[in-house]
Amino acid sequence: MDSAALRAGPSWRRFLAAQAHSIIAVDFFQVETVVLRRLYVLLFIEHGTRRVHLAGVTAYPSGEWAAQQARNLLMDLGQRTEELRFLIRDRDSGCCRRSA
Repeated sequence: MDSAALRAGPSWRRFLAAQAHSIIAVDFFQVETVVLRRLYVLLFIEHGTRRVHLAGVTAYPSGEWAAQQARNLLMDLGQRTEELRFLIRDRDSGCCRRSA
C-alpha cells in the first residue's frame, strides 16, 4: 500500500489550495548576463495573489545580504505579513557565500 494513502492530513495540493492566502515562497537563483557575468536573484512569490517580489540582485551574495533583503520585503508588505504563516523554500545553500 502507498504510504501517501495512510497519511491523516490533506494532500499537498489541497493544503496549498486551502492555505494559498497565507503562503509565500522564496527562490534564490543565478543568471548569466550577456557579458557572461553571474548575478544572483532573490525572489518571493505570494501564492494567494500570485504577486512576485524581486527582493534583490547582486553579484556577491551572502547570508547577511539575503537576510536584509527579506527584512526589506517584510517592511514593504506592512500589515499584510500578519496573514502569512507558511514559507516554502528549498534547502539549497550553494548560492550564498560567507562574508569575510
